[in-house]
Amino acid sequence: MKFLYPFSLGAFLALMVSPALGHASTETLPSLGEKCFTFHSEAQDSSEKYRLKASKFFASLTGTGISLTAEKLLVSDSTNQMTAEELSKVNALSAYLALSGYNHGLSANCPGLPYKELIAISGRLPAAQWENIRMDRPIESAFQPRSHQKIFIKHLDIHALKDPKNGIRGIFDAKGVSGENAPLTPKQASGDFTFTPNVSPPYKIIVRSMEGVVGDSKISGHGYVLAGEDIAHSKSKAHLSIGKIGDLIEKSASTLGPQATAALLLARLVSHRENDEMVSWDIELDNGASKVNGINVPYFVH
Repeated sequence: MKFLYPFSLGAFLALMVSPALGHASTETLPSLGEKCFTFHSEAQDSSEKYRLKASKFFASLTGTGISLTAEKLLVSDSTNQMTAEELSKVNALSAYLALSGYNHGLSANCPGLPYKELIAISGRLPAAQWENIRMDRPIESAFQPRSHQKIFIKHLDIHALKDPKNGIRGIFDAKGVSGENAPLTPKQASGDFTFTPNVSPPYKIIVRSMEGVVGDSKISGHGYVLAGEDIAHSKSKAHLSIGKIGDLIEKSASTLGPQATAALLLARLVSHRENDEMVSWDIELDNGASKVNGINVPYFVH
């Protein structure tokens, strides 16, 4: 399943998930391989059962220049089932998902779902606190050759909840978010989602809520994705709302240029008005065909 999930789910995943844990030497995950993803940490403490601490963590998507670092991590399992090695693998997979979201889709060197490290979470309740996270990616710029975009997160909390009916449920809260060469980065983000860990497609992802704040504009959404092997075999529905979109358009005009501003103006043109300050869109993908507020639109894949 090598495509970006609709309604920018990857972007929220990039804020939601964070660094993994590893040993001093570079490692990978059995589900992925070194040609796809590597990670390591310079310091690790697993002296307490069902808890793992690490610092100076690094992870990257091989061959893309996209990387993730963190200064401090604490990961635990309140069910007292997951070993330090299992916690390390689950969090490494979280780092991989974050990097894939930051890449706007899976790298060409990486396999799609399912990942056995993700399925291993079922029935367990891992939780994590991460501090001082940085994500880095090369970007193309006519004015600044060899530029990089960076996202910084001061603190991130994420934990799993029991959801016997639907699968793996996670809640996250990211605070102190900022960006370099990323002017529309939300300063805070949170969400509540569920993933059904089937052994083969389709994979169901329920987004109960996702919230973000960009400047004075509040962004929120909810929906679901039924992800098949590719877009032609996938479905999704989502509702996305943005407050004070006029302020957001003014900000983009001064920082992103005419192309991005035109895209936001077009989005506002086809939006529903919920109140004086809030506009919204109902977004639907059905086996390769997409609609926004009932209007057929082309769907582009990165």
